[in-house]
Amino acid sequence: MTHAELVQRGVNWFKNNRISTMRYPIVLPEFGCYASSIPDVIGLNHTATAVIECKVSRSDYLADKRKCHRNYKVQLGNYRYYLVPVGLITVDEVNSGWGLLYCHAHKITVEKESEFHENAQTREQEYQVMYSIIRRLMSYDGHDATLKMLRESGK
Repeated sequence: MTHAELVQRGVNWFKNNRISTMRYPIVLPEFGCYASSIPDVIGLNHTATAVIECKVSRSDYLADKRKCHRNYKVQLGNYRYYLVPVGLITVDEVNSGWGLLYCHAHKITVEKESEFHENAQTREQEYQVMYSIIRRLMSYDGHDATLKMLRESGK
C-alpha cells in the first residue's frame, strides 16, 4: 500500500465512520497552512478536531516518532492517530497520548484510542486551519460571492 492510498483510506474513514463521535464532515488531506505541522489527514466537526499520520513502513514510523514536535501537546488535533498497515507497529510503540489505527483490506480498526488533547495552543492551531480555509474560499470566488453563499446556506 502506498502513502497516498493510506491517506485516502484515512480521509474516507473520517468521512464515513460508523462511530458518530469519530466522524468528521470536513476532512482535508495534507492541508498546508500556518499551523505548526501538516498532518496527512485532518478532520473537523462541530466539537473537535482529529489528525491522522499515515505510515507505510516501520522506518518511516520510527523516524516520525523521533520528531520532537510529535511529543508536544502544542499541535493540531484534539485526537491524534497513526494509521498503519496491520501489524506494522504495536500499541506499546505508539507515542503517549496518540491512538493507533490498523488499515485492513476492507476496513480500519481502532487498536488504541487517542487521548483528548485540549489546551489553548491546540485551539490556536485549529484557528490557523479554519482561517486558512475561509481565506482561500474568499480569494477563490471573491468576498461577495462567499458571503452570499454563507448567508443563503444559513436560511
